[in-house]
Amino acid sequence: QKEAGLHLKNITISDEIIDSIISNYTYEAGIRDLERYIKKLFYKVARIFIETNKIPEITHTNLDKFLGLPRYLKSECTK
Repeated sequence: QKEAGLHLKNITISDEIIDSIISNYTYEAGIRDLERYIKKLFYKVARIFIETNKIPEITHTNLDKFLGLPRYLKSECTK
């Protein structure tokens, strides 16, 4: 959050969104990939905040707008 310049703003990511990132964007629940996607998310939120002066809400519906299309499906990860 601080790296994206958002240290003065209160931004939270719900546990459900974290679970969705783990399930759909990382092959395993490794910290490195998860950290990379969370940073990407904060950078995009920071850009939107600079452009609109509003912090966007992060939901399951708009997660792909921040992170792109999901890389994995839950069924692929359990094989």
